[in-house]
Amino acid sequence: MIKKWEAQEMTMSYHQFTVYQKGGKPPVMDWTDEDIKRGYTAGEHAVSFEALDNTASLVEVRLNVQEQVPSFNRRVTVSFDVLHGGVEIASVLSKKLSCDIPQGVYQLTCYTIMPDQSSTAKITYILDFKQA
Repeated sequence: MIKKWEAQEMTMSYHQFTVYQKGGKPPVMDWTDEDIKRGYTAGEHAVSFEALDNTASLVEVRLNVQEQVPSFNRRVTVSFDVLHGGVEIASVLSKKLSCDIPQGVYQLTCYTIMPDQSSTAKITYILDFKQA
């Protein structure tokens, strides 16, 4: 299955957003100094990525898309298990986004794309799920 969800706006807070199992509660993730350096922290069946700014941003989700992300400012890849057919994405003070992703083991890559300083575009985070 290949799928690409349209980018949706999400307000980032506390410089992080979390990907977790659909239907679950967003976990509270503790960040160590090492986690901050690498740009993410992982817990049981969840991962939080660093958000560059506490502002409205765009989040796009892709599943098994072969097209490469042409340019980005940061890329972080982690192993991620989808247990029950989907994930939710949320920041502490934001609405959650929900995506139906089949159960399985994935390589989840978070691409961070900063707009040009002269642009009014928002920071974009692309969450790219590829089956392992």
